[in-house]
Amino acid sequence: MHLSIISTHYGKQVKSTNNVNRKHIFSLKILDKINLELNYPMSIKSPQSYFIADISGKDSIAALLRIVEKNPSCVIVPNIIELACEYGDKKQFSKVIRRLNVSFNGKQCKLMPCIIPEANDLWKEIVTDNIQKVIKSFGFYSPCIACHLVLHLIRIKIANYLKVKNVISGERELHSGREKINQLPFVLDFYNMIYKRMKIKHHLPLRYISNAKEIDSIIERHNAIPIYLNCLFAGNYYSKGTSNIVMNKKQIQDYVEHFLPALLNSFKKKTTVKCRILNL
Repeated sequence: MHLSIISTHYGKQVKSTNNVNRKHIFSLKILDKINLELNYPMSIKSPQSYFIADISGKDSIAALLRIVEKNPSCVIVPNIIELACEYGDKKQFSKVIRRLNVSFNGKQCKLMPCIIPEANDLWKEIVTDNIQKVIKSFGFYSPCIACHLVLHLIRIKIANYLKVKNVISGERELHSGREKINQLPFVLDFYNMIYKRMKIKHHLPLRYISNAKEIDSIIERHNAIPIYLNCLFAGNYYSKGTSNIVMNKKQIQDYVEHFLPALLNSFKKKTTVKCRILNL
């Protein structure tokens, strides 16, 4: 279907289509502005069999385990991105990784040391510095889509640093019927487009799984445990007391199609992301 949309972009009307070839709309020079301080203690052999794995909650653990089930000889590089907006017991990072190591014991697959980047400076630059501009141009604001963009950009930087060609994420379109603004189909497609441009395969093994019980069963059969953290912005896009997204999807898609590409094109400030290593 060919759909024309008239939207406001930085105070100007912009016409776009949902079948536009967006690879010509944005560059990824932003990646050159991100300085990754990472000293990984192990060399990467046969990078095609390695997977950078997001570790951020129940879904991400289940996604990692689903990949291991389908790729029994793979090598997993776990990645936990620290953000100031997430709070809770961060000492559980070690416990979760150790439990994963136990579940890998006796299997062909291997668990590498965990990479923990601290991303607050980059997060501020991308997520919060344009709040008024976003509200004026698109009629709403939520930090969540740009927040996940930050996480994906960092994983891409890590993958490039290690010359790894696979990244695993636990994002899924429906959560027992409930939608999340940063995991709507066209948002996930946008993230995937960035990975494709960088010649990295972005694995979303749970994308079409809605039932939470299926997620639980994956974790339980491997005797794994998830990370439980809270986010200061949790539920910011829902009508209070409900799971109804308060802005319409046309607004959100307009933001994804116009603001995010412009942000990727215009980002100029060099920002350092420091990483520490969690050894098992």
